[in-house]
Amino acid sequence: MLTAYGGAMKKSIDGIIKHPFYRKNREKIMLASDLFVVALSYIIAFWLKSDFKFFFFGDISSDKILIAGLLVLIIYGLLFAIFKIHRSLWKYISINEAIRIAAANVLATSVMIIITVLFIKKSVYYISVELIAMILSTMIMFGLRAVYRVYRRTSGYFSGGKRTVIIGAGDGGTLLLREILQNPDLDYRIVGFVDDYKVNKVVMGLNVLGTTSDLKKIKEKHEIEEAIIAIPSLDKSELNKIVDDCHDAG
Repeated sequence: MLTAYGGAMKKSIDGIIKHPFYRKNREKIMLASDLFVVALSYIIAFWLKSDFKFFFFGDISSDKILIAGLLVLIIYGLLFAIFKIHRSLWKYISINEAIRIAAANVLATSVMIIITVLFIKKSVYYISVELIAMILSTMIMFGLRAVYRVYRRTSGYFSGGKRTVIIGAGDGGTLLLREILQNPDLDYRIVGFVDDYKVNKVVMGLNVLGTTSDLKKIKEKHEIEEAIIAIPSLDKSELNKIVDDCHDAG
């Protein structure tokens, strides 16, 4: 049931990602989503500072709220564009991406604080709101990207492709698994690894199911349809032996 649900969710998300509208407007959509996070962070920050009351703007006119909101979005939007936050690929999120997100948010908040000090009387209250919003927006922006990266790395576990084992649980095997998990166009569902020296170990969340001598048993038990050899250091005789084992397993 979990596999069916995961496969359906993967199909839905992949359908959105591959849609022509999304592909054409991806950067605009990413920028809009990040600015939505900023707006949401400011609303939550005001809510927190007003002791969880919903009417936290008090006697401030709607015109001033609208102008302030537009100013926030413009400043953040410019900084996000300068740091090219919206151009990054979420599935490759890294520490460098986290630094850029944090730097863009810190600089945007710094600009907002300067404007607040210069033009607003009760600046201390609003500065605290801006700092809270900065922390929230940074955390949410990075969190969303991290969740998406985890999804891309794990969605292959629920795919409906050919049930496959990777022969070799070393560096070559893990690199191959990462590529398969991140590429929805590859029609493989990796069931586990086969390795002569790492039996009963767990590699990237998948079990090492047995040795190459166990291929026939593994095929029958786990309904394996295909095997991929990922051991670059094999010499010709060793490679031929594994190929023969695969043929013997059917």
